[in-house]
This record gives sequence, structure tokens and C-alpha cells, in this order.
Amino acid sequence: MFKLVAVVLCVFSLSLYAADNSVLKVDYAISQKLNHTFANDANIQPDASDFDILNTISMSSESGIRKAVITVQNLATGGRSLNQKQILGLFADGTRLQPTEFLQRFKGGEIVSITISFGEHDFPLLEVYTRPNE
Repeated sequence: MFKLVAVVLCVFSLSLYAADNSVLKVDYAISQKLNHTFANDANIQPDASDFDILNTISMSSESGIRKAVITVQNLATGGRSLNQKQILGLFADGTRLQPTEFLQRFKGGEIVSITISFGEHDFPLLEVYTRPNE
């Protein structure tokens, strides 16, 4: 009987520990004024767009899940759609990754805050950026 109780308690405590690892915590607000100079030998760039990221708040879990709340402005006068190919995240090891798939529609000049996910990564998110149309 004692062994059964001990096993149940172990399983219960492990499940609580696993649940705590997935809770997101706000890391910090990312300044859009910083200019990180990690090498980009493969010239990884987001697709050009009419969107500007006004501010970013980075979130993570102890298990390595990385997300960000971004406030984005459509700089065009007409409606546009923003997707994962138009955004890149820069991590503290120099890795550049697109967020997971999403689609957000904007009216001309509209400003919207959205939460995007970068999956799991060992290093913190330093920057989230777009590339303007030329």
C-alpha cells in the first residue's frame, strides 16, 4: 500500500513540475532602436512588406518556448495581410527564425497587437523585425 501511495505522489508531483515548465513569463520589452550585428552569412531576410513593428514584448517558458507580443502598423493606405514570412526573430546565439504560421489582416494605417510563436529555442529572443518595401 505504501509503495502505491509513493508512486502516485511521484507521478502527481512530476505532472505539476511539467505543467509549471510551460507557463509563459514576460522576459522584457525589446527596444526597436537596438542594432545587433550578428553575422548573417546566409543573408536570411524577411519578405519585404508595408509593416513596421512599433514595439515587442518577449515571453518564454522554462522549457524554452519563445513567444512575442508585437504591435504592428500597416504603413500602406490600403488593406494588407501580414504573415510569418514577413517577420524574423533574432536570438542571442545569432539564429534568425520565422515565427510559426499565422495570418493577420490589416486595414490601411491600422495598428494591431498580436502574439506570435517562435517554438522552442535554447537562447532568448533579442529582436523581432520586418523589412520595408523599397
